Amino acid sequence: VANKEGTAKKTLRKVKEMYLHLPFWMKQGVTEWNKKQISFENNTNIYAESTSSSGNRGDTASIVYLDEAAIIERSLWEDFYTAVYPSISAVKSAQIIITSTPKGFNHFYQFWTLASNKQSDYVPFRVKWNEVPGRDENYKKKTIAALGGGAKGLRKWRQEYECYFAGSGGTIIGIYRDDDML
Repeated sequence: VANKEGTAKKTLRKVKEMYLHLPFWMKQGVTEWNKKQISFENNTNIYAESTSSSGNRGDTASIVYLDEAAIIERSLWEDFYTAVYPSISAVKSAQIIITSTPKGFNHFYQFWTLASNKQSDYVPFRVKWNEVPGRDENYKKKTIAALGGGAKGLRKWRQEYECYFAGSGGTIIGIYRDDDML
């Protein structure tokens, strides 16, 4: 599930590519393969959806993957999460995986903070920009310049590449909360 259907479809395309690269002996037979769903002969289904207030209400899932959670409007997020959370209650080992680029101090920030403080069952995990092959200080300098340079480019860089939760932009003093991110 993602903030937009297009984003969810992109994630499903990546899952399909991973499936295609599995060794033959690990693959289940496919019964349906389209832009929004993959179904297998063992009754496993993987499908792509955008967030909605009804979420996956009535579904049972082993894994719910929510991408770009911070981008989802707070009013929609509350209804969506309330609807989707029960979908994992029927499966003892079920998981909800939430990923996002930070966007202010919203619901995603709250989830991150609770997980970082071990006040929830979520486990915080972050991939640093320089852990991606080919990204070095030169890449950082070029990207900051491409994002507008100066303080503006640095603010955008910190949010998009260093996963910092930043307050409102354009204020005299920038507000960053990253103590629990390092």
